[in-house]
Amino acid sequence: GTLALAILAGLREDRSPLADALVYAPIEMNAHRTAELRERASAAGLAVIEPRTDIGRHAAATAVPVAGAVLANEFLDALPVHLVEIHHGRPGEVHVGVSPAGAFEEHLLAPSTPAIAARLEDLAAAGVTFAEGQRAELCLELGGWVADVAATLSAGVVLVIDYGGTAARLYGPRHRAGTLMTYRGHAADGSPDAPYRDVGERDITAHVDTTTLIRLLDAAGFDVLGETTAAELLAGCGLEDLLERERNRAVDAADVLLLRSAVIRLLDPRHIGGFPAV
Repeated sequence: GTLALAILAGLREDRSPLADALVYAPIEMNAHRTAELRERASAAGLAVIEPRTDIGRHAAATAVPVAGAVLANEFLDALPVHLVEIHHGRPGEVHVGVSPAGAFEEHLLAPSTPAIAARLEDLAAAGVTFAEGQRAELCLELGGWVADVAATLSAGVVLVIDYGGTAARLYGPRHRAGTLMTYRGHAADGSPDAPYRDVGERDITAHVDTTTLIRLLDAAGFDVLGETTAAELLAGCGLEDLLERERNRAVDAADVLLLRSAVIRLLDPRHIGGFPAV
């Protein structure tokens, strides 16, 4: 809830009419996280309704559409993906089995769903070509997520901030081995065997194909305002003015340096500043 509580606190500090109009309804299955969120919100004097646990497409389909905002910050990169590998111009799908010795091993088999071929056809129509032996991740869950968002909103704004890029870049020469990564203790590991080590203790991610995301949003009836970077978005939303305001409030030079360092990292294209935002 860190980002959500920061947004609520910021709206209240700016005396935005949204501060009173906005209802934050978190969805959280973990009881420990729920208690932590409730405690942090109470300490900050922020109103948070009881977190829901009825996640899933059924819950979204039965909810009454609202006028609001959907903010997906580093969410889509964690959705499941299908890993394909191109041989003789045709895709095979990487399946995972267990060897007689009990170790995980990969098997290149026929695609498990026709949706893989359909996604590859859409990418071909967008001018994407795959090289012999190339690996690529296809997130077929994007369509379901976009449908959920469309069913949830009667009107509003969707903002997506995540690792990723256009299909031409994502499936281009720089990513012939794919973008699948694991994270454990904030340490990134892109080695081929990483997903099969410390199972259950690693986050598994893959970069978001923004070309496909934009196409799906457009097909669902959204007006896509554009694609930018997190740095450009923050600068356009007045980050410089906010920095100046906080600098004038600071009473300690160390606080100013810490704030300046944080802002530089937010704008650095090699770090958060380079995140695509749609």
